[in-house]
Amino acid sequence: MILQRQPNAWSCALCAVAMVIDEGWRKLIEEVGHDGSEIVLPTLPNPGCRRGFHLQELIPLALKRKFAVTPIEALPYSTPDGKSEFPVDFPEGNEKRLQNYMKNSQGVLCGLAGKWRHAVAWTGTQVYDSRGIIYSLDDCKIDIEIYYRFDRIKWNFPFGTFE
Repeated sequence: MILQRQPNAWSCALCAVAMVIDEGWRKLIEEVGHDGSEIVLPTLPNPGCRRGFHLQELIPLALKRKFAVTPIEALPYSTPDGKSEFPVDFPEGNEKRLQNYMKNSQGVLCGLAGKWRHAVAWTGTQVYDSRGIIYSLDDCKIDIEIYYRFDRIKWNFPFGTFE
């Protein structure tokens, strides 16, 4: 994986995906159709006021390059009525379960980093942060909410080509 620096404060998700799929972020902006700079929440300060990028709009770009993307919640909850919630517990515990999914895989880690959400690339052993740094998971300052695991696929996606 090659470290890519984000062009601005609202492009971390785009750059994280670009690193994982080994593509330049400029090419992905062209394909997704916007640069994330649109102000959508004018009452928030920069970069929170910007549209940015959501992983869901970047998944088709990964599929086009034959990467299957699996979102894995760090702390999943179920809700029978959309209001009441209860945590889903796993025998090995949620932290160990997430680590098992991250082991020997690459993807994008997303969560709260201070005041704003942040996304970084995961190589299987290191975090590649588009702010220009590489560090260990132990040094990660993100409260991880979701891990998007990217796996190479050898078959054609059955619901279209995403081209």
